[in-house]
Amino acid sequence: MMDNRSAIEAIEIAERATPLCPCGELTGATGRDGNVWLECVSLREEPKGGAIVRLLRAIVAPVHVQELIIDSVDQAA
Repeated sequence: MMDNRSAIEAIEIAERATPLCPCGELTGATGRDGNVWLECVSLREEPKGGAIVRLLRAIVAPVHVQELIIDSVDQAA
């Protein structure tokens, strides 16, 4: 099982390695279903701007950062 210090270190390493999403937004750690993910902050909030702005963002950067940092299943074993 991962201790708190190792978990914090893993999160900090992931955030330093990928501070920005290809869409230009920041990335950050998010807890979901017992796991910790590094993901684009735009995935957490309602899209800003009008329909045209949202469409252009989707075309320019269709893939947002969303990578697993800490997997609770692996930590339970």
